[in-house]
Amino acid sequence: MEGPPIRRYVVDASVAVKWFVPEEGADSARQLKRSYEEGQADILSPPVILFEVANALRYHPIVKLSVEELVTATEALRDMAIIVETSREIWTETFEISQTEGITTYDAAYLSLAVLSNAMFVTADRKLLDELSENLKKYAILLSVTK
Repeated sequence: MEGPPIRRYVVDASVAVKWFVPEEGADSARQLKRSYEEGQADILSPPVILFEVANALRYHPIVKLSVEELVTATEALRDMAIIVETSREIWTETFEISQTEGITTYDAAYLSLAVLSNAMFVTADRKLLDELSENLKKYAILLSVTK
């Protein structure tokens, strides 16, 4: 007897950084990560997440991490095995989304992976979600914030 289908998510750096530092939405982000670790959800992300998270941690306004802590966090993210290599199809979809939506290639990379993987894009970036076309909003959800 099969269990419920595994939900698939594409997370961006605004979510993944919350796995490493206590900030608003960290509880929800960590619950999503736990679901992945327990095999209840699948998490994907494009390679750019490593650099975006590393940069967000390096310049975090509250939490100051040492070089060793930054390297450890980046390796931990890499070792989660959520990175999907960027194929020609993903690049094409990324540039099309970036141009039609008027968003950065970084943001479009997450969205294109969600569209092509039949996944939900999870972000803590409300401004990005609000600016998406209705066509792409069906692939995107805002990380819920719990206190």
